[in-house]
Amino acid sequence: MADKPETRPATSADAEGILSLRREVFGNLDPVRCLPAAWRWQYGENPSGPGIVWIAKDGGRVVAHYAVIPARMLVDGKEALYAFSCDTMVAPGYRRRGLFVDLARKTYAQAIEERGVRWIWGFPNARSMPGFVNQLAWNDLGRFPSYITLSNPFSGAGQTFQSQVPGYPGARILPVKHFDQDHTRLFEARAPRAGVVQIRDAAYLNWRYTALPDFGYMPFAVYGEPGMEGWFVLRPLKVKGLRVLALVDMFPLPLGGMDLTRAVFAWIRRHAAREGLGSVVTALFPKRLETLAKSCGFVKVPRVFSPKEFRLACLASPDGPWSNVNSAAWRIMLGDTDIV
Repeated sequence: MADKPETRPATSADAEGILSLRREVFGNLDPVRCLPAAWRWQYGENPSGPGIVWIAKDGGRVVAHYAVIPARMLVDGKEALYAFSCDTMVAPGYRRRGLFVDLARKTYAQAIEERGVRWIWGFPNARSMPGFVNQLAWNDLGRFPSYITLSNPFSGAGQTFQSQVPGYPGARILPVKHFDQDHTRLFEARAPRAGVVQIRDAAYLNWRYTALPDFGYMPFAVYGEPGMEGWFVLRPLKVKGLRVLALVDMFPLPLGGMDLTRAVFAWIRRHAAREGLGSVVTALFPKRLETLAKSCGFVKVPRVFSPKEFRLACLASPDGPWSNVNSAAWRIMLGDTDIV
């Protein structure tokens, strides 16, 4: 083991070593994320710009990794370029040697100087949060609880796909193969004018949910009498051996009113039962919509049973808007994290 591993920006030639480190640090948390195609997707094909990645190498082995990916955000109605911190990794034998902080600072400097990034944000885990807060001056904005609702496994199991939304005449739900300008226009028309939200235009949605089929995302659009009311994205997962259907994204919330929103969530539960996707539907809701989540049949997962703790944090700037350090202002769902 060298006294001081070499630190430098990563290139595509380092992908194999980075993925080996990922398997060592995270294990089999999400096998798709260990595919070379997933690495290219995340760090090379992002429509907001390629990722900024720094690594530490010792004897040809990647032993530490820090990265951010650009993210176009809408902050109180104005567009700003942020960067999402993800995949912080240090090999077990190289921790507590300052590599995490060193790589993070170099990554931030490059993001700010070369890309014009204004803010960094992410979901540090329990191990890395103290380093983010105490050594990198991040703000810990608190925990976003996971939610679950249950489907009846005997409710229509084995039936064919149903586009109609029971309980809401005239509403239909149809699969989305490709997001288009209608989705962009809907986001622009319904985007919140207060708070912080990732821009969900067609370029982002296609990159995030349709570009890499290995993830198994299932996007759907919701139609009412006036036309498209919104969309949502599902993904079947296995969590500790249990089949779970994740509600990855939904826009807008609520979907054209509370009655339609409740009806769509009921459709999702029935769809899970019909398709054998699991009796547990899980989601992450913005804090300001906790009442909506409860009214739609979701309950908070007790922390002791939650497989993942979502703690939002950001690197604050003194001249930034107050919304950035107000957790209730962030419109966060699972698709905004680097887990699902």
